Amino acid sequence: MKLASPLFAAAVRRAVLLLIATFCIVPTAGAQFNRLDPSSAANVDALVEAGMRGKGIVGCSVGLMRAGEIAWLKGYGLRDRENGIPATEHTIYRTGSIAKTFTAILAMQLWEQGRLELQEDVRAYVPEYPEKPQGTITPYRLLCHRSGIRHYEEYDTAAAVHYERDHLFYDPIAALDIFKNGTLLFAPGSAFSYSTFGYSLVGAVIERAGAQPFELQLRERINTVLDLPYVQAEYQRLRPYPEATKGYHNEGRVVVETPEDIGILFKVPGGGLLCTAVDLTLLMQGLAHYRLLSDSATQNWMSIDHSGGNGFGLGIMTRTHNGRPYLYHLGGQQRTSTVWLYDPETLDGVVITSNTFVALESFALNLLDVIREDRKSVV
Repeated sequence: MKLASPLFAAAVRRAVLLLIATFCIVPTAGAQFNRLDPSSAANVDALVEAGMRGKGIVGCSVGLMRAGEIAWLKGYGLRDRENGIPATEHTIYRTGSIAKTFTAILAMQLWEQGRLELQEDVRAYVPEYPEKPQGTITPYRLLCHRSGIRHYEEYDTAAAVHYERDHLFYDPIAALDIFKNGTLLFAPGSAFSYSTFGYSLVGAVIERAGAQPFELQLRERINTVLDLPYVQAEYQRLRPYPEATKGYHNEGRVVVETPEDIGILFKVPGGGLLCTAVDLTLLMQGLAHYRLLSDSATQNWMSIDHSGGNGFGLGIMTRTHNGRPYLYHLGGQQRTSTVWLYDPETLDGVVITSNTFVALESFALNLLDVIREDRKSVV
């Protein structure tokens, strides 16, 4: 009998692995960090595994904070389905738009230091951005998506490719060239339109107001202060990053691998960062303990007054769940979906980083309920 070729055998093995991974969740053996009681821990595992099955998530990592202290860090499923590599709490994902929360914190730090005026014309900091006949754009209007600057679209692909090719390091001033000559959608301050490009301009303002490169300010004023191990801009030339996940998305009822894309360096302040669940949970804890902003600056940043009635504030959003307010930001782009959800009164919070493009907010709220219930057992 003729034996199957090594190539055929490898193909069969890969097909079997894909079939198993599509229908099975592969949790790691116990949480890598756990301060929950056994009942709550079991509830978290059950909710995550059910959520992953229901949404077709290949791999994710979860961080939970209870009363200002980290209570849970764990990876679930696979960061690389094709090779059977499990996700852990240290798996690296794209932040998606949660990058905007980091950028808003940097802006509020400069405001607190008196180096950035939120109601100033952005051209006082970045004269390279053209004057617009529709009105004055301020950092405040950029942060809460009321500047009139458009969001990025498919036809920005060529510009993004050229930016990655032409820049060894992130340059927020040069990144403005992709959109700065466009017409505003409306007079600044008169309406709302979500805009990652608006945050590109915020990044340029931060670089000028802080008198240091944007990436250096991120590293020195957030990463170093909180000992965040992995937060950084994603560079195509440095890929693949160690511990980085592959990406997946749903096509009908089938979860498929997302092909390599054009790169995200052109939008670092609004959606071009990498992180882990550990990073995002430590960020939440740092805010809870006022390690990044003072109490008064934190309260100003979180104020509902910034939302304009639509929930979008300064790099965060506000909603209520079971009668209680919470702050959050979502992230979604090729190869990732993320959620960062925080109750500023109880100091409870949930982080989910996923390698599959799906909606995660309801998933996170279910975990927040577990945390709120678990608090009763330790009071």
